[in-house]
Amino acid sequence: GDQRQTGLDVSLPTTTAQLSERRLKTRAKPGKALRAHPVLARICATLLLVTALAAVLSCSGDAPHSNPLDPMNPRHHSGHHVSGIVTSVYPPFSPLEDVHVHLPAVREIALTDRDGHFEFDLVPPGTHTVWAEKAGYRPDSQTVVVQEGVDPSPLLFRLDALPRIENPVITTTHISRWWPPDDLYILSAQANVWDPDGPGDVMAIWLECEPWGKIDTLVYQPGSRAFAAEIVESSLPSGSLVALEGHRFHIFATDRLEATSKSESLFISRIIRVVPVIESPQGYAETAPQPWLRWKPAEVPFPHTWAVEIFRIEGGLVIPTWKASELAQDSTRVRPPLPLLSGSYYWVLWLVDEWGNRSRSKEGAFKVP
Repeated sequence: GDQRQTGLDVSLPTTTAQLSERRLKTRAKPGKALRAHPVLARICATLLLVTALAAVLSCSGDAPHSNPLDPMNPRHHSGHHVSGIVTSVYPPFSPLEDVHVHLPAVREIALTDRDGHFEFDLVPPGTHTVWAEKAGYRPDSQTVVVQEGVDPSPLLFRLDALPRIENPVITTTHISRWWPPDDLYILSAQANVWDPDGPGDVMAIWLECEPWGKIDTLVYQPGSRAFAAEIVESSLPSGSLVALEGHRFHIFATDRLEATSKSESLFISRIIRVVPVIESPQGYAETAPQPWLRWKPAEVPFPHTWAVEIFRIEGGLVIPTWKASELAQDSTRVRPPLPLLSGSYYWVLWLVDEWGNRSRSKEGAFKVP
């Protein structure tokens, strides 16, 4: 029949001679690569690619989809919104800025803006705990329930400010006196305490010492605008001021909602056992209205200053009359700037170290005619 031009010779050889001739026609020439038919080449390449992909997929298995943000995760959500406001605890409920708000479910921390607002996105359904924290405030937490397809109502945090304890200090005082003859030792504590929620929010301030616990309560002193306490040695839990050396002290303050602050650790820095010695006037000597008050230098191995106080004795009352403080270490005399009225007086001399620990002389009595 008719032979069509297909590009391939598909006629069958019928004799040995024809077979040999066909072999000679299909043998490649030297130096030439045997070219496959283009249709067959494309088919083979496609089959090889499909086979390779099947092998890779059969070895790798299905990838995990545990991430809640993965669309192939069966628990995938489109994202729920959790928001809220953080304010102060009392009216007028001022917004609090830079509060750290934690939502563990999304492993994020939101900072409130100056309006006290915060928000989280992509929160999965479920019951979650939200924490609000800010330095100087008592942390607070709330539970929020996120339901599928429903954003919860905004949260409202009201944080209680902690009392602020500033300039805490403890010092010791050594007082020498004519009567009673034994010297007196005192432990003093002082601090400035206030509360951002208002001065009326501070309920109690006290001093503790490890391991004895509470020692005494600090009371407001209008003159210094600080809270202070003085505990004589006999009232100390140890019974001795020396026994407290090296032990850790703290000042505590609490507010109406029982939020409590604790000061830094405090220690007794020094107990001054040396007694300052006055020279004159003393022994009820008569003096000029502006007497020179004289004393001996102190032989102590630490920096110090001097302080002087004069008291008037009238009708059995002791009236503070004049004082001078922070007199130079090498000072040995001082006198009041104004004349004293006629009457009976006594004066005392204080030796003060760089931390405020003090030691006082015996009284020096004198008269102004």
